[in-house]
Amino acid sequence: MSLVVNDILEKITESQFSGEKFKIVNLKNINGKVHASIVNINDENSEYVIALSVLEDENRFRVVKENK
Repeated sequence: MSLVVNDILEKITESQFSGEKFKIVNLKNINGKVHASIVNINDENSEYVIALSVLEDENRFRVVKENK
């Protein structure tokens, strides 16, 4: 799965969708590895930085809306 800025992701917990949705706002390189800054759709004041490999894990997140 290839992710880009403004994609909407939904968090998966225990093989079920939690309903918690995040938007990718920025991609950055930290120590040679790509990380994504994401914000919760319902709380845009909180920003998280997560390794892109974690977001691409289909057991943890799924893409709800792709930005093309």
